[in-house]
Amino acid sequence: MEAPELLNEIFKRIGIEFGFDDVNAEYVAFKELKIRWKSSSKWASFEVSDYLANMPENLIEDLAEYVFSKIRNEDRKYPQSVSDWLADPSFLRIYQPLYLKRSGKVLTQSPEGRYADLRDSYERLIAFELVEKDDDIFFSWTKGENVRKVGHCTVVMKVVSISSELDSEDVPKFVLDFCVYHELCHIMIGYDPGSEKHDKEFDELLKRYPKSKEAEDWIVNAGLYL
Repeated sequence: MEAPELLNEIFKRIGIEFGFDDVNAEYVAFKELKIRWKSSSKWASFEVSDYLANMPENLIEDLAEYVFSKIRNEDRKYPQSVSDWLADPSFLRIYQPLYLKRSGKVLTQSPEGRYADLRDSYERLIAFELVEKDDDIFFSWTKGENVRKVGHCTVVMKVVSISSELDSEDVPKFVLDFCVYHELCHIMIGYDPGSEKHDKEFDELLKRYPKSKEAEDWIVNAGLYL
């Protein structure tokens, strides 16, 4: 069975278990890894990121059960089996280049800016033992869209993007480093779409940065936000 047909068959089967009579699921070429759905009490329609098109059958079942449980407002954690599969290096080798290609309109695809190189920030964070070196992480400046938000991180794809608004001689190094560190904290915690983005674990990691309060104050005073 081809991947699209398998996806639809599994979601239909799991949907029946959750009381849905009419279910449709298809792969869509989203830039981000996500699942989007519409539903009523008896029908549901799903658009699933095509980054998951090679996922094994048993993991599609785990994912479908999780999504249907969310629709039914059941308290269920994101399946560890899926998280482990996404964390496999082979997934990153295949899909990080595709993610970057799809991000071409918003990312420069380079860590080197006009005034600052994001790799320098990363090396300083490593030197202060705040993070461990990971050659798979890709750093890029934004091209200018949504520049008020200082950074973004795609955990599964290990892509850290920093607002081009910070590529300036007027931005202190400790502020830029903090923004990079903020995004790296998400990678250190790992992929879990079922949890809060900035939970207690994240806050504890962020507090390890020596001048986090000063950096946050600078960001707010500059009219930017994390």
